[in-house]
Amino acid sequence: MSKPTEESEIFYKKLQNTVNKINNGHKIVILGDLNARIGNEKMRGVKQRFNEAVINKNGELLIDFCARNEMRINNTFFSHQNQHKYTFNNTRGQRSTIDFIITNRVITPSQVLDVRALTSANIGTDHNLILFKILLERPQTARVHRKSTRTLFESRPTNKLERCNIAPNWDIEGHWLKIENFIEQAAEEAIGKRKININANNRTKPWFCQEVKQLADIKRSSYLKYKSRNRVNSKIKEIKREYWIKFTADMEYDMYGAQRNVWKLLKNRKKPVYEYAQTKEMSMETWEAYFRQLYKFEETVNFEAHETVSNATIDETEIVLRLKKLKYKKAAGPDNTPNELLKYGGQELTRQLCLLFNNILRTAQILKNKLEEHIEKSEEQQGFRRNRSTTDAIFIVKQIKEKAIEFNTPACYRTQNHRTSITI
Repeated sequence: MSKPTEESEIFYKKLQNTVNKINNGHKIVILGDLNARIGNEKMRGVKQRFNEAVINKNGELLIDFCARNEMRINNTFFSHQNQHKYTFNNTRGQRSTIDFIITNRVITPSQVLDVRALTSANIGTDHNLILFKILLERPQTARVHRKSTRTLFESRPTNKLERCNIAPNWDIEGHWLKIENFIEQAAEEAIGKRKININANNRTKPWFCQEVKQLADIKRSSYLKYKSRNRVNSKIKEIKREYWIKFTADMEYDMYGAQRNVWKLLKNRKKPVYEYAQTKEMSMETWEAYFRQLYKFEETVNFEAHETVSNATIDETEIVLRLKKLKYKKAAGPDNTPNELLKYGGQELTRQLCLLFNNILRTAQILKNKLEEHIEKSEEQQGFRRNRSTTDAIFIVKQIKEKAIEFNTPACYRTQNHRTSITI
């Protein structure tokens, strides 16, 4: 836009023709280097006062264009420090605001959250990177599409399970594997799979080599040192000031506080002296007798309750109610079956799950993948080794001691040799 006035007018005419071709209900965002300085005079609905005071011919053309099309120059609506207002800085110390972000009335003012210049961004130009925060509306998904996908998925496992003819007396493991495979096949046929590129955020330019990275790190660290220099100097002055205030206060206390120390010593002589009581170590025979007396009871078993449970069954209605209570968008378990696939699997899937649960209840067996450990247990040993702390263990012991004193109850402690045991 560093052109004569005639070319600037031609540019805005072309821009106006482009805007006229866009429907009224569509969102419009215009951004870039317009080489326009628009001043800080308020204009209702177009610009505010948070800008530099300079205005030029291109700025007048831009203001006329925005007023004619009911557009907002968003840079001027947010109060920031000068370093976050100016978008252009050259080596001669000249700076100005010539990069703008302009939106039409379809984008409401409440959707535009912030516009500012980022001075710390390393982009290799005299222009600063502009940060534009906008709150976008979530696109509404058609309900018909969701219902059709759900109906398509419900029919797939039903057809597969009906053709398989799973018997009620099937093995529990085989029964569940059949159900799990049918659910996975139905989901892949009806919904499909999506590929996720794990390294999508790590893509770099081919010219960005290790040497360029080192130079960028040096530049960034030098800039941070320059920014922190003033803060360090002010902090040093503050520490010196606090030191001299404390030093003078100590001098005054030494002059007039000697008498207080004498009276303090005399008062402490009148107070009672508390000493720690020595406790005797208890023998193993005493501990054995104590625990024998503590756990001396007879266990009674109610056989009628076991007979009642053995005759119990699970109804399909209860399965349906439990499936409805499953929450959406939760992580799948060890079998990698999401809750949504179980909820919308259809009536045949519910019937097969009911048969499976009744077989588990009748045979008192549990699926193997439910018994496997999927979380690694941490080591119980906490202290006496490198990088092993006893902070938590000591804190627990202190808590037990404080509670015992609070409720006036005895607390029993037991120690073990750390060389022959992994627990403390």
